[in-house]
Amino acid sequence: QIFSGFSKVIDDQGSDLEGALVTALSVVSVERRARILVLSDGEYTGPSPHATAWDAASRSIAIDYRFFSRTTESDVAVGQMDLPRRVHRGEAFQFSAKVLANKPTAFRYELRKDDLVIAQGETSLDAGENRLVFRDRPQRPGVGIYRLRLVAENDAHPQNDFGVGVTFVEGVAPILILTSEGEGGNLARALRAAGRQVEVKKASAVHLAMNDLVSRPAIILENVPATDFDNRELRILARYVEELGGGLLMTGGRRSLGTGGYYKSPLEETLPVSLELRKEARKLRLAIAFVLDRSGSMGMTVGSVTKMDLANRGCVAAAALLTEFDEAAVSAVDSQPHRVVALAPLGDKSDFNEKVLGITAGGGGIYTYTGLAAGARELAASTAGTRHIILFADAADAEEPGDYVALLKKLTAAGVTASVIALGTEKDRDAEFLRDVAKRGKGKIYFTTDAEALPQLFGMETINMSRAAFVDDKVAIDSHGALASIGENTWSDFPDVGGYNLTYARPKAQVGLSTRDEFKAPLLSFWQRGLGRCAVFSGEADGLYSGDFGDWENYDTFFATLNNWLAGAANPDQLSGRVERAGDTVTVTLEFDPEQPESLPTTLPLLHVIPAESDRPILEIPMTWKGPNAMVATYRLENDSIHFHRISVGDQHAKLEPVALPYNPEFVSRVGKPSGRTTMSLLAERSGGQERTIVDSALYDTPHVRMQIRSLSLPLTVLFLLLVLWEIAARRLGLGAFDWRSTKRRKVVQTERADSFSQPIPTQVSSEAAISQAEEASTEAKKLGPLGRLKEAKRRSR
Repeated sequence: QIFSGFSKVIDDQGSDLEGALVTALSVVSVERRARILVLSDGEYTGPSPHATAWDAASRSIAIDYRFFSRTTESDVAVGQMDLPRRVHRGEAFQFSAKVLANKPTAFRYELRKDDLVIAQGETSLDAGENRLVFRDRPQRPGVGIYRLRLVAENDAHPQNDFGVGVTFVEGVAPILILTSEGEGGNLARALRAAGRQVEVKKASAVHLAMNDLVSRPAIILENVPATDFDNRELRILARYVEELGGGLLMTGGRRSLGTGGYYKSPLEETLPVSLELRKEARKLRLAIAFVLDRSGSMGMTVGSVTKMDLANRGCVAAAALLTEFDEAAVSAVDSQPHRVVALAPLGDKSDFNEKVLGITAGGGGIYTYTGLAAGARELAASTAGTRHIILFADAADAEEPGDYVALLKKLTAAGVTASVIALGTEKDRDAEFLRDVAKRGKGKIYFTTDAEALPQLFGMETINMSRAAFVDDKVAIDSHGALASIGENTWSDFPDVGGYNLTYARPKAQVGLSTRDEFKAPLLSFWQRGLGRCAVFSGEADGLYSGDFGDWENYDTFFATLNNWLAGAANPDQLSGRVERAGDTVTVTLEFDPEQPESLPTTLPLLHVIPAESDRPILEIPMTWKGPNAMVATYRLENDSIHFHRISVGDQHAKLEPVALPYNPEFVSRVGKPSGRTTMSLLAERSGGQERTIVDSALYDTPHVRMQIRSLSLPLTVLFLLLVLWEIAARRLGLGAFDWRSTKRRKVVQTERADSFSQPIPTQVSSEAAISQAEEASTEAKKLGPLGRLKEAKRRSR
């Protein structure tokens, strides 16, 4: 059998010994003999491997092992954080941490709650299990995360010196308003005036995390660009709405929606409006020359694709915003320019996309002047109303041979502008130079360390250059019947707005307000997205373009009503569930009232496991019956992420408390548990294997010979019946009985006859002579004796 290699993804957060043994057994054909050699310390995560050892034994496959012993030095570990699943806001409660030690020792500890130290000290431990007791009185609703850290001298395994516990603090957290300046304006004032709790933060300074968002009734992005967040945070916002039932409101302005870079962002699909440009809104034809860095650094991978691939996709995403009459050119540049697409109207874009997506990274750095000159040559003959260069470069590797200052002066004088998308940070080696290129080119510069954000940055710059995504004229408003969906109101006339972001309502979205101009664009659109609700008010809520709407007498009640709708509904009372963790295994139980049989589900409930990290997939696990009134689902925690839970039964949903795994289960303290050597010894004993101190000795041992025992009862029964039938036939039909003695006699006679025919025919002699010869032969034989007679017989036979 030819070994084709391993295909399992390595999990650096655990040691799935059972999975490894199953994989090893699967690569051995049933008819083959084999041994399995395990090199391990016997510490494992996941299911127990002992049942697999019996499977190996049934196939006569021995499991040998080479044991690697862990250090026997002092080990201090956090065994478990015991917190209540739920507490009320302002309620004092006590909780404890189980700390394990294999030897008496002294140590220091520090307890943090949401990155704030709430307890610290120094104490000593006895060998075995110890308890540290803490108290807290949480004031903020949401998920409280408690992190305990131990510090001990000569600790053998510092990996298990951490503990994480979570509890859900019941209550309603304030509405979070994110602004560019971090200051509350007219919108925050209006919500407070309506009795709402509001918290205002600066968008670029906030760190969006699921544990903070989960208890908030709504999040408001007030005219903030997508570049104030990273893609991870935008994905968290989308999950907050779609998976945990949160509310999201985005208001318009020059830094919002399409002009703010939300096109092609992870949050775009959550919005009830699309952000593309349509040719009916365009007043000027665009000509864009894309200059792409294809230096060696662009060959580095981001996930499964290269940086070059993502830059190519960004270029294609920007072209998707252009009409078939707009012009585009693409040059890939390292130490010299490589024309990919000559400047021409885009047409159906298929040929353009194919060529651009085929660009690969080269070598060396990018010669910036060379790239700008290549873009300038492409645009020289264009008659488009807007001519623009988008330069994509590595902020740490952008060389500048040539007089770029004079070149950009000539370009801007001719009406050609230039912007820069820089992969890197503002502190990188060539960041200041690229900033100067954008400044002299009368364009913008965008820095990003997230290559996945390139498509939205390309799109953002293209939208801004089109000058068609924001209407800065005073516009009247029309209201529609769908407005009643957000709550009762007495609003009849709406004042004008001073400007708005031009968007287009998605097919399933509702439009409550629209503009009374040529575009009839949605001004207030909203929809149910997953479990949550999302709304877009494309006018500016507070600022230069709010117009008369900002001074409207019903401004406060309008936004208060809208936020009430965004908050959604609470958990259904008939769903009651609990979450329990044992090691790295989590069991979620859904219970039903036995006195209300109508509460039993008619559809299969699903458990949704939502990691706090947005780049980890959401699990959907069908629940199974545990009894007449309870259903369960079980899964493994494979990393130290916090996991949130939601149960869905038809159109009903229940949010349950989260759980956390403090550290890799492989480093769980062995105090009171079987040792790793014991585990390996049992595997070998059950499968007929042995410990191997010399690893290659397993290669020279004869594998077990598989013995197969088969029953002979059937063939023997058939043979017996045949013999009986033969005997009966012989007696009744006269075929002759089967007589062993007569058969033996016939054999003797036949043998004698055969011997007689084999002797030579003697010549005729007298009887006296024959007698005389026989007597002489007998006398001679007696003289020879038995041994002599044997030798004589052999001589004659030769």
